[in-house]
Amino acid sequence: MRIGVLDSGIGGLTVLKTLIENLGAQEYVYFGDEIHMPYGEKPLAQVHEYVENIAQFLYQEENIDLLVIACNTATVASFHILQEELSIPVVGMIQPGSQLALEKSNNRHIGVLATRGTVQSEAYLQKLKELAPDCQVVQEACPDFVTLIEKTHVAQKEKEQAIFQHWTKLYQQDSKIDTVILGCTHFPIWQANFQKYLPSIHWVNPAEEVARQAKNYVPKEDKKATFTFYITTGKEAFTQHLEQMLPHLPMETTRIKIFDWKKRGYDGTKN
Repeated sequence: MRIGVLDSGIGGLTVLKTLIENLGAQEYVYFGDEIHMPYGEKPLAQVHEYVENIAQFLYQEENIDLLVIACNTATVASFHILQEELSIPVVGMIQPGSQLALEKSNNRHIGVLATRGTVQSEAYLQKLKELAPDCQVVQEACPDFVTLIEKTHVAQKEKEQAIFQHWTKLYQQDSKIDTVILGCTHFPIWQANFQKYLPSIHWVNPAEEVARQAKNYVPKEDKKATFTFYITTGKEAFTQHLEQMLPHLPMETTRIKIFDWKKRGYDGTKN
């Protein structure tokens, strides 16, 4: 089966990793739109314009059978529209993340760490309340996380300071929080750090439930996996992240390609 995965950068690789672990050998086509990163700081209408173009490219030219929107802000901006437009299954991040958080929480006091766009949309707040009206939800925007995580090297002290700064703001809103949704696909890259500094908290990576839901659409296949990566900036930094996060990719069936927005009649430099 041919599975498309789209994100604004490297965060979606955390979702791709989980998909590979759960779905096994499939044809994976990943699109990382780093030239427009971070999506979470842009108006949702602008994010939808990017996502619409990417999704149609993957659907029409790469002939994908399933689309995973591996970005929370992109899910907020485009999930319901793409569900209507495309004649293939579309899986987003918000509903799976909310469901998993409710499964893990012991007291239904849930925090959300996400981009500014996702927090302002209140998508997690609304979905959690829809699934469990009695739950308590607080949110914190972390606009600095994506920029830090996209760097190839960040000092441990800098990570620690950023994590505790935003955790403190969540805790001040609700001291009973026992579960936190990592509401941006970049954030699970630091999951080991979250768990190290705050081990009593259930840190929820929505990709776990995304993979479970995607599995419903994917037939079992016994063949060699293939990987195609489309990126919108240079290969060097992306390749470093790819080697760190997915070190066991079979290079003989892996391709990295540059997607040029301008050549396709769209001004990809527009921020």
